[in-house]
Amino acid sequence: MKRFWMVLAWLMVLPLASHADTITVGGKSLTYQTPAGYVVASKSKYSEPLAFLKKALPANTVIHEVYIEKEVDRDYGKKNHMLDDYIVIVSHVKSDTFLVGLADFEKLKDQITKIQETQLTTSVKERSNQRLDEVTEGALKIGNVRPMGILESTDTLISFMAVMSQSANINGKSFNFDQAFVSTTLLAESKVLSINHYRTIHSEEDISRFKSDALRAVASMDFKQGAAAGITQTRSASAPASSSSSPLSSTSSGEKKSGMSRLVSGLIFGGIAAGIIYLFRRRKAKKAEQAPTPTSLPGSTPFPSSGGNPVTSVKIGENRDKKDDDPFKPGGDT
Repeated sequence: MKRFWMVLAWLMVLPLASHADTITVGGKSLTYQTPAGYVVASKSKYSEPLAFLKKALPANTVIHEVYIEKEVDRDYGKKNHMLDDYIVIVSHVKSDTFLVGLADFEKLKDQITKIQETQLTTSVKERSNQRLDEVTEGALKIGNVRPMGILESTDTLISFMAVMSQSANINGKSFNFDQAFVSTTLLAESKVLSINHYRTIHSEEDISRFKSDALRAVASMDFKQGAAAGITQTRSASAPASSSSSPLSSTSSGEKKSGMSRLVSGLIFGGIAAGIIYLFRRRKAKKAEQAPTPTSLPGSTPFPSSGGNPVTSVKIGENRDKKDDDPFKPGGDT
């Protein structure tokens, strides 16, 4: 009888077990758990939003994985449901080539803190709208951006939050909504990752709930945080263990500031995908007079590429642009 109860308890716990996932960052495999309550975005089901996300993010951003909240995934394309809740794991080509030490990660945290305090509502917003104008042919725009401050900061992690309004004008019809995002940058076995969580919000209560939900989602992923064994100073992954080189300390303060501004811009670019998806989902009208939601941007096919052809596929885990642009260097693609 005792054995029976032990087996029954094991069977009850089994469905709650997380699924292990692996991503490769700069040649290093990192194992973690699927965020609790989320599923991997199917590349066939979400081909359009994934393609848009890849196009909108800054050059040399690597999209490692995209996760969709389970109920959102269930309703997607069936109930005129926006992509209301999703998580994107990204890294950047420049930092991917380094094994980062704790001291340089602390510098990175300082820069993130300053950027989210001073530039989210100004230069980052301006560059985001410039990029958005290019990608959507003027159909979408970011309105107010409200920084919510640092949510959590440790030796190996920093999370901050902001709320932004978005507006769309498609064929004379206006759409408005608010979205919150929580960006968590963490050091996992000497690799720098950003886990960016986006959710459509309708009230202050939604914002408060999202704060705790986003931090809980990151914790459930259970990355092995910290510097890799033997890494006390940042160095190139291909360099001898005795050498040191830092993508942060080797550049001027102006270059670092510009680079970090572009990385934070990428967080806002990613959030725009939720708005785009709303416009491309047809409403299942319950009344005959209810008009369907527009399914394409004015004078274009869905998710137009720079050459005018629709973007319909994306390979997760590859950077958007193969150029050797330095994200810590002024100029380049934003």
